[in-house]
Amino acid sequence: ISCNVWWLSLIHIYKKKIPRNKRPRIVGTPRESKLIEMLKSGESREFISKELNLRRSFIKDYLSLNESLKTEWESKYHAKQIQLHRNQLLNALENNPNLPIKAIRRLPKNGFLWLYHHDIQWLTEILPALWRRS
Repeated sequence: ISCNVWWLSLIHIYKKKIPRNKRPRIVGTPRESKLIEMLKSGESREFISKELNLRRSFIKDYLSLNESLKTEWESKYHAKQIQLHRNQLLNALENNPNLPIKAIRRLPKNGFLWLYHHDIQWLTEILPALWRRS
């Protein structure tokens, strides 16, 4: 739908006083406080979007307007992601003690590649122990 057609249809709706459902406002409501709470705890935008029935783009825009909240969310979210991927790799190693690292890297949800890009220091500390496993 082109912008002009959309705009003309909106004008028509207003002129004819056709009732329409407007989106509920978020700012200044309990939903906003729940949004802030979830962002401060480091939840993913996808999870918050589903829980609060918000567009992910709204959450992104909301974060861009509040730099300190964005910084806090990014650090907490990153810490959660590190812990998630470390646990995935450790679980893959624990569940497959006899597999070489190449085979473990091919397992689904092993966390290795994400850790390689985002937490190489921890990965280099843990890998020598992997090769010495019996």
